[in-house]
Amino acid sequence: QIKAKETRKLMKKLLLVFRKHMSNYVQLLEKEHMIVLIPFLTMMYQMLQNTTRNIFMIYFDPVFKRNAQWSINKQPPSLGEAKDSIDKVNDFYNFWYDFKKLERVLLS
Repeated sequence: QIKAKETRKLMKKLLLVFRKHMSNYVQLLEKEHMIVLIPFLTMMYQMLQNTTRNIFMIYFDPVFKRNAQWSINKQPPSLGEAKDSIDKVNDFYNFWYDFKKLERVLLS
């Protein structure tokens, strides 16, 4: 028959071994979780960025076209697409930064 003191010692040893193995197991799970999670998060971030750019283009392209009617220059650059070259992007911003409008007098 095992005495209570010996039982506590045995339980303590088992608990220490269990904790060590569980700690290793938890670390392994965390590592595996991150290996799976990081590519997933990267993919979600890229999808969100592309969606945001597309939504911006869809909603604001008509706005820029409407405002371009007031320009002295009748060939304003379009908003374009997210994958346009930096030169096209700079042309677009330079046009709107230096916007020169027509001065129309409305007669009623």
